[in-house]
Amino acid sequence: MKKVYMLLLAVLLAFTAIMPMSASAQTRDFDSYFLFDVWDHWGADQLDDLVNADIFGGYKTSQGDYEFRPNRTITRAEFAAIIVRSLQLTRKSASTSYPFTDVPANHALRNEIAIASDHGIIAGLGGGKFGPNQNVTREQIASMIVRAFSDTISFTGGTAKNFTDVPAGHWAAADIKKASSIGLVSGVSQTTFGMGRAATRGEAGVLLHRALNRETKNLTSADTLVSLANSYQTSLLSLDNATKTQLTNHINTYYTGFQKAFATEAYEFGYLEDTTINGKLTFTVKSNNTRFAKVQGKGATITINYYDPDLRRNVTESFDYEPTFYMKKIGSSWKIYYVEDFSFDYEEDYLY
Repeated sequence: MKKVYMLLLAVLLAFTAIMPMSASAQTRDFDSYFLFDVWDHWGADQLDDLVNADIFGGYKTSQGDYEFRPNRTITRAEFAAIIVRSLQLTRKSASTSYPFTDVPANHALRNEIAIASDHGIIAGLGGGKFGPNQNVTREQIASMIVRAFSDTISFTGGTAKNFTDVPAGHWAAADIKKASSIGLVSGVSQTTFGMGRAATRGEAGVLLHRALNRETKNLTSADTLVSLANSYQTSLLSLDNATKTQLTNHINTYYTGFQKAFATEAYEFGYLEDTTINGKLTFTVKSNNTRFAKVQGKGATITINYYDPDLRRNVTESFDYEPTFYMKKIGSSWKIYYVEDFSFDYEEDYLY
C-alpha cells in the first residue's frame, strides 16, 4: 500500500472551518509514517500497513527523514515487544517478580519482555537468561508467532513444508511445521528454512502481518463494522462549520495511527473547500480478523473544487467515491488507521 493523500480526508477538510490543532493531539510526527526505504522492499505493502497501524515505527535520520531499515537485524527483546504491543497484552499477575536475570531494571523493554513471558510467548535461553540484545533468529520468530497466536489462529489442515535444514528433534521444528502449513513462513530457498540465521526487521514484520491477517477467533460481527463505517461517514458529513472541539472529538473518536496524524496535519494547513458527495455509500466488509478489518464503501460520487497552488487556479474534479477503511481494534473499540480511495500518488506526485 503506497502512501497517498486520502481523498476522504480531503472531503472532511472541505466541510470544515479550518483551524490549527494542538500539537498534543497527536504524539507521533506525521512525517514519521513515510519510510522511504520500505517502498522497494519485497514486503512493502505489509510493512507499510504495520507502520500505518502504529505497530512498527521508524528511525529518524540526521537529515530529518525516516527509515524503516527492513534489512537491519532485530533483537529478541524488540520482537517480543512488537508482538506484545500488537496483541495489546498486559501482565497476567500483579507480582513484581521478574523472569530473567539478564534483563536489567532499566532496560527499555523490560516490561514487554515480562509480559511475553507471562503469556508463554518466550521461554528464555535457559538458566534464567533471555538474551534480550541477541539477534532473534528465523526459527525463534516462527516459534514466538505460533505461541502468540495459538488462541486465534488454527494451525491445522495445511501441508507443512519439509525443510532439509530443520532437524526433526529441534526444539522449534514443530512450530516451523505449524507456521509453514498455513503459509506464515517460507524458506530462504525451496528446500531450506534458514535455521540459525538472524531475522531482519522486514522478515519479522511480514511474518507478524501475515499472522494478524489470519486470526479467525472472537471476530466482531460484520454488522458492527458496517455500523462503524456508517457512523464515521455521518459524523464526517456533519462537520460543516465545525468548531475546533468538534474536529478534535471526531479525530479522537474515529482515527488512530497514520489517519490520525494525517487529519491533524491536514487541518492545520486547510487547503480544500467546496466539496459535494452525491448518492449514499453502501458498505461491505472486505476482510474481518480478530484485530484488523477492512470495510469498503460504494455507490456514491464526489465533486471537489479547490485551489491548486501549483497551477495557481481553481480546479474541479469529479469521480467515483469508493473509500476503503482500514480498521484496528483497540481494546473493545475499532478505529480507522488508514483510508484508501481515489487520490494522487504521494510518492510520485508530491515528494518528487
